[in-house]
Amino acid sequence: MSNRFYNWTRPAPAPKPLKVILGAIATLTLAAAALPQLALYFGLSSAGISQNFYWQWFTYFLIEPGPISLSLLLQLGLTLYLGWIFGTSLLDRLGYSKLSGLFFGAVLAGGLGAWGAQELLHLPTLFSGPTAPLYGLLLAWTLLNPQTEILLFFAIPLKARTALFVLIGSTLFIDLTNGQWIHLASVSFSMTYSLIFTRAAFQTFTWGRKRVLSPKVYDIASGQPVQNDDEFMDSMLARISQHGEDSLTPSERMRMTQISYRKSFKK
Repeated sequence: MSNRFYNWTRPAPAPKPLKVILGAIATLTLAAAALPQLALYFGLSSAGISQNFYWQWFTYFLIEPGPISLSLLLQLGLTLYLGWIFGTSLLDRLGYSKLSGLFFGAVLAGGLGAWGAQELLHLPTLFSGPTAPLYGLLLAWTLLNPQTEILLFFAIPLKARTALFVLIGSTLFIDLTNGQWIHLASVSFSMTYSLIFTRAAFQTFTWGRKRVLSPKVYDIASGQPVQNDDEFMDSMLARISQHGEDSLTPSERMRMTQISYRKSFKK
C-alpha cells in the first residue's frame, strides 16, 4: 500500500480511556443480547425519559441492538475497530479534553435527536447503537484531514471528504427509503454537533480553498503527518522511551534501520 493512503491495518495502541469505552460497548452489547431487559435501562426510549431515566441520553450508544448472531458479532467487531482507529487518531490530534467534548457532545446530540424524533413522531421504539457518535468522530477526522486519500473497501482510492459524502449520502438514502426516522435524526444531530464543535475548535481550515489544518498525507496509525527522517526518528525514540520497543511495528523498525544505515553511510 502506498504511503499516500491511510494504513487501516495497524492503528496505534489504544489509550486506557478508549479501551474502557470500547470494552463497555462490547460487554453491554453481549450482555443485552443475552438479557434483553438491560436494553430497557441503557437503550433510549421516550418512555424511559418520561420515567426520568435521563442517563439513557448518554448510554444508548453502548449497545449494538440485536440477538447474539454472526451478524451482531461482525457489526460489533467493525464498530470496535473503527472506534479504535478514529478515536486513537483524533486523540493524538485533539488531546483528551477536546476529544471528550467532541465525543460525549456527539453522544448527547445523537441521543437528543433520537428522543426528539420519538416524541415528535410518537414512536415508542427502543433506540440504541454507537452509529451516531461514530459518525461524529468520522466527520471530525475528515474535517481535519480533508485532502487525505483512503482506500474505500481497501481497493477504491478516494479523498477523505469524498468518502464522507458517499457515506452520508448512502446513510440518508437508506434511512429515508426505510423510514428509519429515529436513526436519521440521531445521526444528523450528532454530525451537526461534530461539525460545529470542530469548526469552533479549529478555525484554520476551509475545504478546497485556502488554509487547511492538515497537510495532504497522514498516517492513520499515529494521526500525524508523514514525517521526514529526523522527525520520524525523534517520534520513534520518544515512543520507545514511553512504551518500549514492542510498541513499534515491523515497518517502523525497518524504516529506523534504513535511516540509521543511510546516516552511517553518509558519514
